[in-house]
Amino acid sequence: MSQRSVENLTKPPKGFNPAKAPKPSGRSRGFETATYAENEDYIRSCVLRRVAKTLSKGRDRSSMEKLAADLDGNAIPATPASSRHMRERRNAVIGHGWRVMDAVPTMPRGTVTVMVRGWQFDPDDLHLVDPRKLLEPFRADLNRCGLSKADGFAFFGLHGEYNSLTGMFDLHIHGFFVGGVGAVVDRLRKRPKYRPVVIEHEGARKKVNRVKVSTRPMDNMPYPITYVLQSWWPRRDTFVAGGKVKRSKARKRIPDFPHAMWLLWIDRWMVSDLTLMVRMRVTKQGLVHVERRTRTNRRTVGI
Repeated sequence: MSQRSVENLTKPPKGFNPAKAPKPSGRSRGFETATYAENEDYIRSCVLRRVAKTLSKGRDRSSMEKLAADLDGNAIPATPASSRHMRERRNAVIGHGWRVMDAVPTMPRGTVTVMVRGWQFDPDDLHLVDPRKLLEPFRADLNRCGLSKADGFAFFGLHGEYNSLTGMFDLHIHGFFVGGVGAVVDRLRKRPKYRPVVIEHEGARKKVNRVKVSTRPMDNMPYPITYVLQSWWPRRDTFVAGGKVKRSKARKRIPDFPHAMWLLWIDRWMVSDLTLMVRMRVTKQGLVHVERRTRTNRRTVGI
């Protein structure tokens, strides 16, 4: 029998439904609605058809036309390229994660964003990227930083942004943690591929930390953990203002061609390929915390 994955998670537990949670204070909108996701799929189908018309007949063109038809259909296609499908998966994953975190209210918790050196890809090269081969080395790096000795658990999701300055996709990781896993993630910053990077643009420079760990109180759950699994990859602009390099806070739509190449790429994968769980497992009861095992006087003890 194959192991259960996030694809098998059903609707979130009662009382932990992100789609029904109040809109976060200070935010223009909360969890995406079914109507929003349906409209987004239609927009994506239009993007694919526009780009397909510019291509000569071939595999990419036929793949774009097929995916466009799937996204524009009445049935929800089981692909991360579909905003409707991702809304269902996000609601289930985040809802179950919210419940697991709520069960251990006294343990420290937080969110992380991790950028890794070398995770920049040209839209034409995305088809060469296997997300599993990005996330497994990340797990190995956590182990090297003492994961086996830390308590708690974590959930990580792969995300990306289109960098208008370089014309490339910058991939990175968002996650939430409970317990000592956050300190393990923080130790990554000492390893070469996670050290800060300096961005230069129009004669200005900016130091960017590749590892960000936040332990701010999570008073407006589940909003803080919705970033872990996102259904939309935006474009972010880099510019110089007041002699300093800045990045636009506005999340804009990716230009058509790279957008279409991203949709073709992500359509090849499942949500489980884009996520990584640390001491968490999907069971018939949903997402659960798996206790760390240690040996004391030849007895196995759960922590």
